Amino acid sequence: MPDTSFDASDGRLAGYLAMPSGNGPWPGVVVLHEIFGLTDDIRRQADRFAEAGYLALAPDLYSWG
Repeated sequence: MPDTSFDASDGRLAGYLAMPSGNGPWPGVVVLHEIFGLTDDIRRQADRFAEAGYLALAPDLYSWG
């Protein structure tokens, strides 16, 4: 899945959205990153949740600086 951005209270926030296959609705999870930010490893973790049937959003909490 591609990187994405979405509206937040202080503007747009970048992130990564992993969607499961098939038709929704799906349960959802938020995948938080560690000190290194939104890395490829965090994207892979979100992909693992999507493979298990969850809609997974990994926001880039450092995207505002």
